[in-house]
Amino acid sequence: MRTDTQLWKDAIYARSPEPSEWTKAIPFVEDFIFNNVISTSTILLVSRLMVLAVSLLLALGVFSWAKRLYGIKGGLLALALYSFCPNILAHSSLATEDLLITAFFFMATYSCWLYYEKPVAVRAIGLGVCAALALLSKHSAIILLPALIGAVWCSMRFSSEKPGPRLFRYIPLAAFSLIITILLFYRFIHVDEYFKGVLGAYRYISRGQMSYMAGQYSSTGFWHYFFFTFIAKTTIPALLLGTIGLWLEFQDRLRRRTVFFLFVPAVILLAASIFTPLKIGHRHILPIYPLLYVLCAKITQSPRLKFAALFLLPWHILSAVSIGPHHLEYFNEMFGGAKKGWHYLVDSNIDWGQDLPYLRRYIEQYPDAEVVLIYFGPVPPKSIGFEFQDFMSEFRGLHSHINTPNPKQEILAISVTKLQGVYFAPQLGADPFYWLKTFQPIDRVGHSILIYDITDNAKVHEMLAHYYYLYGQKRHALREAQRALALDGSTTWAKYVAAMVLLDQNRPREALNYLIPAMETDRHPGLTQRMAVTPQVKGFYAQALMNLGVLCLDERKYAEAVRLNYLAGQLDPGNYRALTNLGIAYLKNDQPRLALDAFEQVSKLGIADPIVSHNRTLALKALGYLK
Repeated sequence: MRTDTQLWKDAIYARSPEPSEWTKAIPFVEDFIFNNVISTSTILLVSRLMVLAVSLLLALGVFSWAKRLYGIKGGLLALALYSFCPNILAHSSLATEDLLITAFFFMATYSCWLYYEKPVAVRAIGLGVCAALALLSKHSAIILLPALIGAVWCSMRFSSEKPGPRLFRYIPLAAFSLIITILLFYRFIHVDEYFKGVLGAYRYISRGQMSYMAGQYSSTGFWHYFFFTFIAKTTIPALLLGTIGLWLEFQDRLRRRTVFFLFVPAVILLAASIFTPLKIGHRHILPIYPLLYVLCAKITQSPRLKFAALFLLPWHILSAVSIGPHHLEYFNEMFGGAKKGWHYLVDSNIDWGQDLPYLRRYIEQYPDAEVVLIYFGPVPPKSIGFEFQDFMSEFRGLHSHINTPNPKQEILAISVTKLQGVYFAPQLGADPFYWLKTFQPIDRVGHSILIYDITDNAKVHEMLAHYYYLYGQKRHALREAQRALALDGSTTWAKYVAAMVLLDQNRPREALNYLIPAMETDRHPGLTQRMAVTPQVKGFYAQALMNLGVLCLDERKYAEAVRLNYLAGQLDPGNYRALTNLGIAYLKNDQPRLALDAFEQVSKLGIADPIVSHNRTLALKALGYLK
C-alpha cells in the first residue's frame, strides 16, 4: 500500500493517549485489510499463523514446567489439557493480542520461578526478557509486575524453604534486561509511545463499557463478572483437576513454594478484575489457563487420585472436539453448553462476528429469501456476500438496501450480542429485543447468530419500524411499518410510525391517512409509554407526537391535537412547545379551563412566550375573567 495517502498520515500521527484519538487510525486499518493488493484472506491467515506459532511455543512452555514439577506424566497431562482447551483453541486462531499476553505472562512467571529456584545470571536475563515481552504484548500486562512480586513474597513468607541472599543479587540484571528489551523494541527514540499506550489503556479501562451478565446490564460492570465467566467457560474436568491440584499442593509442605507461582498470579489477575469498570470479555483473564493446567498436573503424583485423570481428561478433550470449530462459543454443561451460552454472556465470550461465513452458506440455501441483518462484527458491507437490509450492524460503511414490499420469504438474522441489546441498552433500555425473544427461532448459525422467519410476522415488522425510526432510518421505518400493516391492519404503532415518517417527508395528507386510523384504534393510553422507555426515546417521541399535533391543529382536528400534545407533554414534561400547543388545542376545542391549566404549566417552566400570553388572555376571556 502507498504511504503517502491521508489515511496513512492520520494513522501514523494517532498517538494521543486519549482513546477517542485512536479512531483516526481505523480507516487506514480497514483500507489495509479490505482494499489491499494482497487478499483479505491472505492477510488474516498470515496474522493468525503468527499467533498460532506463539501458541505452540506456549504449549512447550506448559509441558516443560509441568514436567519439571511432576515428571513426564504430569507434563503430558498439562500439555493435553492446554491443547484441548476450548478457550486456548479459540484465541490461538485469532489475530488478537489476547493469546500473546497469555503466552508471555506465563513465560515470565515460569522464568521467575526458575530464577527463584536457582538465582543465576542467565535466568535473571531470561526473566527480564520474558517480562519485557509480556509488557510489550498488551498494555494491561502491567499487572504482571505485582503478580510476580506477590508470588515471590508469598513463597518467601509461607514456604518451609527460604531463599538465600543470592536471590537478590541478579535482580538489577533482570531489570536491566527488561529495560533494554523495551528500548530495543521502540528503537530507543520512541519509548515514550509505550507510556502513552499504558496511559491510554488505563483511561479506556477506567471509562468502562456496557456489560451483560445473566440477564443483567451495567455500565460499570459486575464485581464478580470474571469469576462468573471463568466458571462458565472452563471445562468441568479442568475445574475439578485444578481444585484437586491446588489442594494437593497445599498439602505438600516440601513443595509449597511452587504453588504460589501458579496460584498467586492468577489470584492477583482476578482480584484486579474486580476493580476495573471494563468487563466485556472472558479473554481478559486468559493468562490464568496455562497456570491452571500446570497445577492440574499435580494429580499425577497422587497414588489415590491420579486415576481420576483417566476419566476427566477424555471428558475435557471431548468438550473441545464436540464444539469445534466454534471454540469461542464454548460454555460448559452447567450453563447448558454453547446453545444456551448467550443467555448468560455475550460479546467476545460467544460472539465476535465469527459465524459470518457460515451465515453466508446458510443464505445460499434460500435464494428467494430476503434478509434483515442485525450483525455484530466490524466488516464492510461488501464482505457480507449477500444482499440484505441492515439494522444497526457494526459495519464499517453504509448499506442502504431496503427489502421489497411483499417478499416471498423474509428472514431476520441477528447476532446474539445484538439480541441481548447490550450496546442498545443506554438508548433503548435493558433488553430492548424482549419482544423478539417471545418468538422461536427457526434455526441458528453456529451458536452466535439466530434465524427468525418474519415473512408473516406483523409484530416483528412493527417493532423494526419503531427502532428504525428512532435511529433516523426513515425509509426503512416506512417500509417496515407498511409491511406490518399489510400483514395486520390493526398494528397501531406501525400507523403512528408511518404517519411520523410521512410528516417528516413533508407529506401531511398521507400522514393523516395513517394517523387518524391509528388514533381510532388506539384504545390503550399506555401504549406510548410502553414504547418510550428511556429519557432519550421519550424526548424523541414527544417531539414527533407534538409535530403530529401541530398537523392536527392545522387541519382543525382539535380533539386529536389535544390528545397528541397531551401525550407529548406526558413523555417530556419540560417540552413547553407541546404544552403550549396543548393549551391552544384545548382552547380551539372549547375547553378554556384546561387550556388555562396548560398555559399555567408553561409559566411554571419559566418560559415567557408572547403566544402563550395571548392565548392565556383568550382563555381568561372565555371563562369570563376578562372582558
